[in-house]
Formats: sequence, C-alpha cells, structure tokens
Amino acid sequence: MILEPPSELLVIDPNAAGVLGQLLTDRNRIAVADLRPDFDRTPPALIADRLHLASPGTGDDRRPLDSWLVVAAPTSAELHSPEPWGRRLKPWNSQRLVVLLVGLPPDNAGWRGWVFQAGDVDPLAGFRLVTGGMPEAGGIDTDDTAADPKWSRTVTAMGEAAFAKAARASVAVIGASRLGSAVAFQLAAVGVRRITLVDPDVLEPHNVVGSVGLRAGDAGEKKALALARSLIAFRPDLAVTAVPYDFLDRRTKLHGADLIVSAVDRDAGRLAASHWARRHGAVHLDIGTGVTRQGNDRLLAADVRLLLPWAGCVRCVGGLGDLDQAEYELRAPPGAAPRRPPEKWDARGRLGSLPTLNAMAAGTGVQLWLDLLSGELGGTAWHRVRWVPGKGLDVAAARVTAGAECVACQPERAT
Repeated sequence: MILEPPSELLVIDPNAAGVLGQLLTDRNRIAVADLRPDFDRTPPALIADRLHLASPGTGDDRRPLDSWLVVAAPTSAELHSPEPWGRRLKPWNSQRLVVLLVGLPPDNAGWRGWVFQAGDVDPLAGFRLVTGGMPEAGGIDTDDTAADPKWSRTVTAMGEAAFAKAARASVAVIGASRLGSAVAFQLAAVGVRRITLVDPDVLEPHNVVGSVGLRAGDAGEKKALALARSLIAFRPDLAVTAVPYDFLDRRTKLHGADLIVSAVDRDAGRLAASHWARRHGAVHLDIGTGVTRQGNDRLLAADVRLLLPWAGCVRCVGGLGDLDQAEYELRAPPGAAPRRPPEKWDARGRLGSLPTLNAMAAGTGVQLWLDLLSGELGGTAWHRVRWVPGKGLDVAAARVTAGAECVACQPERAT
C-alpha cells in the first residue's frame, strides 16, 4: 500500500524536545528514527517512536522496504530545500524517507519537511511532537473557531492556545451511555469539533434516565446513534461519527483520534483502548465510576487516568480488576466460548450509577486533558475521586510513570 501525500509526521518521544535542543545547539549533528505508517488518520501519518543522534547513512545501509526519519537543523540556506538531502541520503524508490528541518529562520521556530518515496518528493502536511507536555509544532489546518462570539467566555477561560488545540483535536469516546454521554457533552462544550462514539448496545430505560442529552423516546435505539443525534442538536457544527459496533470489532474505525476516552465497564475495553493509543500515538483518558457497598456503607468513587503514549498504561499503572480475563477477551477469536460466565451489573457489591458522580469524573478527566493541551500538565496522571456521604469530596492525585518492564509502554518491548 502506497502512502499518498500529503502526510503528517508524529514524533512520540518524551525526550524529543531534548534531542531537538541538542540539534539546535550543535547544528552539525543529526537525529534519526525508524518510521511506521498509520493509515487510520486523515491525512495519513508517519510515526517515529524514538529519536536518537546518529549518522543518517544512506538508502544503501537499509533494507529495501525501510521507512526512516532524518531530522536536522541546517547551517546554511542551501540546505533548506530537498535536493541536497536527496543527493546525500540516496533513498531507494522502494523506501520511504522523511527529512525534517527544524530551527529555521526567522526565530529558530520554523520547520520544513518532505517525504521521499517512489522517486517523488512531497511536502509534509504537518508535524507534531507528542512528548511530556504534548506541544504541537506545526499543524495541518487552522480555523477561526475562536472568533465566533459564542466561544468568547470559553476561550478566555481556557486560553487561546489550548482552545485552538482542542478545536483541532479528533476524539473517540468508547462507551456512549451514562458516563460516556457526560464526557462527550463536556468535550463538545469546550470546542472539540470531531467526536467518534463507539458503543454496540441498545438503550434501555435505565440508561436514558442517567445519561446526558437523551430522551425517553430514545429507548430501544443504539446508544451511539442516539447520543450522536443529541450532540448534533446541541452543536450543529460538530462532526460526529456513530460506530454501533463493539470496540473490538474489526469494523470499528477511529480515523486517527488524538484522544481516546474509555468510559466502559469491561477491563478488556480499557486494555484495547490502551493498545490502540500506543499504536497510534494518542492520549488515553480512562474513566471508571461506581457506587458499591462496603459493609454498611456506600462507596461513591471514580478513577480518572490520563495516560500519555509510552508514559504509563492501564496495564502497568494498575487499576484493572482482572488482567488475565481482559487479555483473554482481546485475543479470543470471534464466537469463542467465554473464559468464565459474564458478571451481572450488580456483581462485586455494585449498587448502580449516579449522574452526579459521573459528572464529577467526566469533568475531572476533560480538565486534565485541557491542562495537558495548555502545558500545565506535563505527564501521565491519576486522580481518585471519592464522595464521602455526609462529609463531601475527597480527591487523591498522583503523577505516575510507565513500568520499566511494561510490554506496552516500552517501544523496544512492544509487539
């Protein structure tokens, strides 16, 4: 399959800013990385998982079908065009080479890039660094959403830079019922313009009562479709895609989401969302809520985890109830017998769901993401929210990191 230009470059590396800083300090050095394509994005993306300083070599030093990235901060204007790089690096027609130039005039913030493939040279549509603070260095499109008067109070509260990033983002919400609907409406209310909703289930009356934006007449309809219609009524300019399939179904396509939100009650769904985020360089926001019985008391609690690529996942950070069961569900072929009987909704002391708790958890998760976009949050974080009846809100927050042996978070261990 040939990647059609234009394409976007994503560099997913918590140390990328440091490597680029070394290039700007010593402009005779060059950084390289292997590339992998992501055809689910529009436009397609080329992903580099790690940058390292090294000799770039030439196409003769690589395999015939290799894809690789070369990053440089050129010392002269003669190197600001693709021709000298093509002559130096000599990519084969069967290879894919991306050359990215950084530190260009007038203020060392300029960039330029090209894709060499099949004898052609095409410009990059954009590039982004996905690092600790997820700064965006380049982009594909711009818009004037912030100029619309209806966003005046939101833009000033969020900050123009964070609002612009949110408006350009594509978000996938896995789970379109009580919690998922609260998340989706909050995302729409902060300016996100593209939302994909994934849920195969049909709405029952108890789903409608506890969900945001749904009506009694929606009972009996697919959750994703009903929520999509409600979101469009709320914001007619919102692009909503409803996917009425299970997230594990091969027909489910997320079209290159920048943020994937898992608002599900199955660990397999959380683990699948984590795997998808790793493969596609997306941020994973996992939210779970529950009202349970502990002795004679009720426990109203939520876990909210914002997980950056390679910087912690649901596997190594923790919080999955049964990892073995989740992995079995992910790997089992369609139609396979269940490993154990499915749990009822009220298993393990569950008493139900409260829209008040869902709203608190959804707001916490969305605000964590906004803090990431603004640069005020620099890494993976976990908030445990608990409402103590008769006393009030209790929040425990911590920064978390990837496990050293995690097969999902360490690129050299990932499969």
